Amino acid sequence: NTLNLTITGDLDKDYETTIDKLDYEIYMAYTDEEKAYYEALKDQVEEDYNSSKENSISYFSGMSQLSSMNRFMLGI
Repeated sequence: NTLNLTITGDLDKDYETTIDKLDYEIYMAYTDEEKAYYEALKDQVEEDYNSSKENSISYFSGMSQLSSMNRFMLGI
């Protein structure tokens, strides 16, 4: 909301757009406080994105293991 961006639902695209906008805002900041605000926001976006990626990788890895176990149990 702070950056007036529209969410597309594509996590990677939204992340790139957000980081680009934050880099621009950091570059254009008039005060040190404004720059620090956008840098902190960028750090939070990066942390949330990386956490989301780790969770999805963990989820799919778990699903793959469950699928393999089911095949083994069924003798497929």
